[in-house]
Amino acid sequence: MDDTTYTDTSLVFFSTEVPQMHNFFTFHTKHWLEYLKKKYITYAQNRMYKENLKLGSDLASAKCVLKREAIDLKGFPIQFETIDTICNLFQLRWMSLRGCKTINDWAMDKIVAEFPALEYLDVSECINVTERGLEALYKLPNLKKLIITNFYHTAAFELTCVMLEDINSYLKCEIREPEKKLLPDE
Repeated sequence: MDDTTYTDTSLVFFSTEVPQMHNFFTFHTKHWLEYLKKKYITYAQNRMYKENLKLGSDLASAKCVLKREAIDLKGFPIQFETIDTICNLFQLRWMSLRGCKTINDWAMDKIVAEFPALEYLDVSECINVTERGLEALYKLPNLKKLIITNFYHTAAFELTCVMLEDINSYLKCEIREPEKKLLPDE
């Protein structure tokens, strides 16, 4: 048998050359930092959840004190995945998520599904809530007061609020203007 090595590179999927150091730093640093940020947020939320289980959460005490009718999470960094920590409050009527920068359109749909008896909802200063998130609110027949901030000054946002008021005659939408410090960078 011949001990020659096979050197056909047509079947190689990846480059056999070593990447240059400047290519790694230029193209991969941004993705690496985004990965680390997501990993830290997941770690922090898991840690917070475990601490709440061990020590007893403030949310649990709020449920008992307020007889499961109201909850104020103003500025709390709640994520879509951790909305489950406040679920099973089917009689919740009053909810404030004012200034929660992590609340977005997906979270709005989840909130509608989890809290069908809401009468008051404050999602003002939630920069990631758009008219798409508001569209889910038609499923809340008991909603009487909605406080929202129109960050992007779109006609579709205001039209969605008018349509919600038309569908639910008891609903009053209060559209606020964003404060200068809350405006997104353009």
